[in-house]
Amino acid sequence: MICNRSCKGKQLSSPDVYCADPNQIIDVLSSYLKNWLEDAIPAELYQKMAETIKPYNMEDQKRKVLETFGTYQEEKTKQLEVQLNKLQPVEETK
Repeated sequence: MICNRSCKGKQLSSPDVYCADPNQIIDVLSSYLKNWLEDAIPAELYQKMAETIKPYNMEDQKRKVLETFGTYQEEKTKQLEVQLNKLQPVEETK
């Protein structure tokens, strides 16, 4: 499970397995391995996975990335223009 929250003062952002009680890690892993080896993963899980990824397709992702970075680029360009307009020419002295 990946989470980006702090837990007991630690930032949890790596793809590791976290349990409130370290003694439960053995039970969680053994249950996972048993189900995986017996191919006992319910079909409903696969159906829910398919439903979850439906709204995510390559075209939408490309469009959203271009939209996000296009907006970001426009904002930075405007900020740069504002800063350039604030500059005053400096006369050279000899």
